[in-house]
Amino acid sequence: MSNHDVVARSHSARNLLSLALAVMGLLALGSIFNRSPNPVQAKTPAGTKPLTANAAPLQDSPTITSTKLVLYDAATPTLPPAQGLNYLTSPLTPPQLKATQTFENGATILDTTLQQSDKAGYTNFFRPTSQPTLDRNLGYRLKFNLQMLAEAHNGTNGPNRAGFSVIIISQDLKAIELGFWPDRVWAQEAGFTKAEEVLLDTTAATDYELTVLGDNYRLKAGSKLLSGSLRQYSLPQGDPFKFVYETPNLMFLGDDTGSAQAKIAFRYASITTNLTQVTSAADSPTPADFPITLRQALANAGDFPGSRVTFNLPTNPTPPIVLATALPIPAQVKVEADCANPIKLRAGFAQPIELGGQNNLRGLEIEASDGPILKVKTPGLDNRLECTRLILPDPFFRRLLRSKGLHYLAS
Repeated sequence: MSNHDVVARSHSARNLLSLALAVMGLLALGSIFNRSPNPVQAKTPAGTKPLTANAAPLQDSPTITSTKLVLYDAATPTLPPAQGLNYLTSPLTPPQLKATQTFENGATILDTTLQQSDKAGYTNFFRPTSQPTLDRNLGYRLKFNLQMLAEAHNGTNGPNRAGFSVIIISQDLKAIELGFWPDRVWAQEAGFTKAEEVLLDTTAATDYELTVLGDNYRLKAGSKLLSGSLRQYSLPQGDPFKFVYETPNLMFLGDDTGSAQAKIAFRYASITTNLTQVTSAADSPTPADFPITLRQALANAGDFPGSRVTFNLPTNPTPPIVLATALPIPAQVKVEADCANPIKLRAGFAQPIELGGQNNLRGLEIEASDGPILKVKTPGLDNRLECTRLILPDPFFRRLLRSKGLHYLAS
């Protein structure tokens, strides 16, 4: 959706803007699109690990909780508007609109190949129950299953356009737009030109994970990865598509340009928020992606150096986290709790906490009845404990940890 397309598609742009205004009018009258049911914790595609971020300012006792919303699941044989997403098109209706959406062979088939100027796709726009807060400092992840059946990008500025795109916009408008071709996925630059890419066969049904944390994003599809910086997209004043990139917490999956076309099979989409905020005191060697345990939050933060894990667990009393196995803390990741209400961890010789290096542990109470409970995996890298208490059977272990790069600042 760039200003490069505006001249060639001014009529359809006015139609899309008219749709937005019409829906706002309907909202005011209390008549709106079909809404999704309450958030569902349904089955998801196979889980994955997350990405890369800068540390946000330290905040004690976060109050926002993690949320998982299933936006669409073709296991229920209906189209996305009957579940958690709206169908947005330009032109608005046939006969001007040739794009179609049908349910076939266990998937929604979205087809914009009948008329290249058509634009059509699925969005949480005007769907209040499908609009969680996308806080990039706490992280969020969009999972979706997609199969490219056909695609062409031979219209105006076609080399910088895609017949299917995914747009996701954070609460503060930092965003990423990804374009899908049959043989690759690529990022849209802030000036709406093709940027970083990964070669990938998108013609196979594929589970994708798009994770945003801090200033960065990461797309994972099997063993393939695409990562980079978030953008701040902007269109000129008067451009009818300007509102799209200025709508916080917006998601869009579809054809957003008159310069390309596609036919895709769409089977699943979910959004999980606050990936680095611990909301469950449970622990398992193979945690699920939701609710967020300490082990999962660390895994989510692990590919984003400088990120931090925080806690939002019940209080009075806060339940202890009993480690099931060794707990690795990735390098340059901080684990920070409220010093006035420390988080209790129970570790042991067979369930130690393994510091990856340049870690900061704050507001923790770490207890064991046997052996050293902290292991420094990379001696020489600075690690720090602040307002943290180590309950060890022998003070020798504390001296040993200091000698291996652990700065024990308070007890």
